[in-house]
Amino acid sequence: MIRLEENEKLVLTPFEKNLDICRQLWRVLERSDLIVMVVDARDTLFYRCPDLEIDEHKKLMLLVNKADLFTSLRQKWAEYFRLNNILFVFWSAMAATALLEGKVLKEQWRQPGNFQKTEDPEVVICGRDRALGT
Repeated sequence: MIRLEENEKLVLTPFEKNLDICRQLWRVLERSDLIVMVVDARDTLFYRCPDLEIDEHKKLMLLVNKADLFTSLRQKWAEYFRLNNILFVFWSAMAATALLEGKVLKEQWRQPGNFQKTEDPEVVICGRDRALGT
C-alpha cells in the first residue's frame, strides 16, 4: 500500500490502510440491501463516497446531517437529489437530541416540505465535475 501511495500518487484513507476494517466494511455491504451514507450538510458531495455505490442492485440513501445549519439551501439540495434520482433524508442530530431531551426547538424544519426557499440566483448546487470544470 505504501508503494501504491508513492508510485501511483494515491492518497489512502486510514480505513483503506487497515485491511481488517476494509474487509469488514465490504462484508457488511455485500449483505446489505440498503446503504445509508451519512454526509455532512456543510459539504455534501465531498463526503459522499461513490466507491460504496458500485452495486446498482442496492438502494442508496443519503442522510444529510446538520441540515439545521442550512435551512435556506435545503430546497436547492432537494432539487439536486431528485434530479439525480438520489434517495435522501435531511437530518439534524442536534434537533433529535433536543427532542429526546424534551426541548422545544424554535425552527420546525423537520416537517416534510417545510423548506425556506433561497431567492439568491448565485446559489447553485452542482456535482464535482461541474464544480471543477471537467
